[in-house]
Amino acid sequence: SFLDPEVVSGLQGMASAAISVAGTVEDPNLSGFLNVDKARFRLPELGVTYRLDRIRSTLSGVTMTLQEGHLRSGDGTMDITGTIGPSLWSLIPW
Repeated sequence: SFLDPEVVSGLQGMASAAISVAGTVEDPNLSGFLNVDKARFRLPELGVTYRLDRIRSTLSGVTMTLQEGHLRSGDGTMDITGTIGPSLWSLIPW
């Protein structure tokens, strides 16, 4: 699974969320937000540690919109924005 310590380890940070769930299992309707600050995690298989300085996202229907995200590893940084819809959710090995 996604949180298997062989896949993700050293998970730490602060998360805040307000999520409402309506609809059915076959047709869910989510609304709300998920924010993450000063998070850190390691991917042991890759030998890489990532730092998520800040993530701001909203949920609507079955889509998560990443409004702002800052990811760091080593000397590299990446800004993240975009959407995660049903086709991408199915790729996450929950």
